[in-house]
Parts: sequence; structure tokens; C-alpha cells
Amino acid sequence: MIRKFFLLLLIISVGLNFFPTKIFATDQLVKLPNSSTIFYIDTNGLRHTFSNLITYTSWFGNDFSAVRTVSEEFLYDFPLSTNITLRPGKYLVKVPTAPEVYAVEPGGTLRHLVDEEVAKKLYGEEWYNKVVDLSEVFFENYVIGEPIKYEYQAVSYTHLRAHE
Repeated sequence: MIRKFFLLLLIISVGLNFFPTKIFATDQLVKLPNSSTIFYIDTNGLRHTFSNLITYTSWFGNDFSAVRTVSEEFLYDFPLSTNITLRPGKYLVKVPTAPEVYAVEPGGTLRHLVDEEVAKKLYGEEWYNKVVDLSEVFFENYVIGEPIKYEYQAVSYTHLRAHE
């Protein structure tokens, strides 16, 4: 009886080695050895791309210490999902071919700031220093929300003053 039990344990342990499970740490930042593109692997095992450096630094600053270099085999095990958008409240955005300036809110929502006075109230006198150009190819990563006509219409993420 004991021999059968140990034999069964041996068969199970050998069998598990033939069928490895995907083990990964959640919330990983990874990249390939010969690429500058950084990916975020979420808790569901989905891979999200930081479409450019400004998007990455809006979340992590210039700190790349948590980014791990991984093999293609490792990376390709995680299905590609949506791109990461700019961190809400960090920057204002505009596209080069249009004059509108947008606040970035949670969920990748862009809200047009209807005039300079609203921008000043929300972002301070030097609000224009927070404007970054968003390439038209990345514009589709965002959702257009209602315009912001008055300060009270903005969510708390966008209440960043120049002195903060």
C-alpha cells in the first residue's frame, strides 16, 4: 500500500514537470533585450504597451529599475491588450494637427478645456508647460469626454497647480 502511494506521488510529480503551468509575478514591467518598448503585464496576464516614453514617465518618472528584460518566449505567452494611456492629471495633451487642449482623466478619457481661463484655474498660470503632443496614431487609445467649461466640472485628478 505504501509502495503504491509513493509510486502515485512519483507519477504525479513527474507528470507535472511535463505540463508546466505559466507562473508569473503580477504587475510586471518588462521589455525585450533589443527593444526599448516597455510592457505592463497585468494581474490577468494581459500585456499592455507603453506607446512612448512620455506615457511611461507619466506613471513612473525616469525610474526604470523595476523593468525586467525577458525573452520573446516569455513575453509572447501574454496576449496583447490595450495600450497604456497617459496618467490622469499629469499632462495636458493636444494633437499636432488640431488646436484643442485636453485634460486626461481616468479611463483614458480626454476632456477639452474650452478656454485658457479654465486651464489656468485647473493647472496654474503656466498650464501650457504641461501640454504634450499626442501623435494622431495614439489618439484612438483615448475616449473623448464632455468638454470642461468650468473648474468644478473636472475630476480631482486634474486639479494640479503649477506650484505642486
